[in-house]
Amino acid sequence: MYQVARSISLFLVSGSLAACAVTPNIIETYYLPKTEVTFRVIRTVGCDANDHPIVANSATVTPVHLADYNKKRTLEIKRLDGFFANSDIKVEYFDDGRLKSVNATTTGQGEAIIKSAISLAGAIMAFDGSSPRFPAQCKFIKDQGKDKPLTPTFEGTLSGKANGLTLTPDDSSLFYFRPGPSSGNLQAVLGNASVSLNGEPAVPAPPQLMPDSVSHHQGYDVNLHLRQPAQMPFIVKAGPNGDQDIWHGRVTVAQYGIEYDLPIPSAALFGKQGFAVAFGESGAITSLQYVKETGAVAVVNVGSALAAAAAGDSPSKKAADLKAEADIIAQQQRLVRCTANPKGCT
Repeated sequence: MYQVARSISLFLVSGSLAACAVTPNIIETYYLPKTEVTFRVIRTVGCDANDHPIVANSATVTPVHLADYNKKRTLEIKRLDGFFANSDIKVEYFDDGRLKSVNATTTGQGEAIIKSAISLAGAIMAFDGSSPRFPAQCKFIKDQGKDKPLTPTFEGTLSGKANGLTLTPDDSSLFYFRPGPSSGNLQAVLGNASVSLNGEPAVPAPPQLMPDSVSHHQGYDVNLHLRQPAQMPFIVKAGPNGDQDIWHGRVTVAQYGIEYDLPIPSAALFGKQGFAVAFGESGAITSLQYVKETGAVAVVNVGSALAAAAAGDSPSKKAADLKAEADIIAQQQRLVRCTANPKGCT
């Protein structure tokens, strides 16, 4: 679902009417982000002529950033009145209450759909000639697939702070794993799939106010209370013994990050003093701008991989990723079919 921003803008009259302009005493509420990460393992299984299973696995990771309603923060608009020389204040939000920007122009992005998929070359799991045969399961696979491989999907969502997650067959795949001669009972062939942390999280340092600047600049008493998201290392495993490495990598997760304050500078007595900041859906700063009274502009455009991941994917990228997942399934099925019967590979 695309995020739609709501905004509040206050425009105060300048010149001879400046004394009459009054900023309403509005307290705006916003929420820090949290992240739910859905892991999917696409598992394609077929059999060779000797009833030895052949399995190919791939993984997709989908982080979705949401408002954390247990982390409410407030911003008093009236207190910003003296902080912007032109008294033009604009605050934007995502539709669930996350802060999107302050005095900045932003372009909406969709959430990431597919963050990563492993190459098929590293996913194949073939049983050798000494491996146990699975005649009942292989008969089921051939009957259900009409001599084509089956592709059940395991799925699970990680929310909050958890160290591990067991992935289970989705609703469309449950039939493959029910015991009994008329259903799949493929548990012995495919085993389980799981997600766990694979190291320590990395949290890029957020912008900080240097201690010596506090003594030179008074008035930093309006702060944005924010959270810098973390890069979490996850590993996805699967297989009959649950020990085959299917995917590993880092995912942007908001609730594992650190909270901090970003000060809004006071307005200059003469000249112009401006401030603008924009955020990705995860809460990471994507652009930070300070304008000094001399006219100099200091802009920090966060172009790191973290910011790119935090901003989310465009609709065209989402469509391409959905097609990529369909292509993965098609290629896995061909790979398993050709491995099981090289002579009949088409």
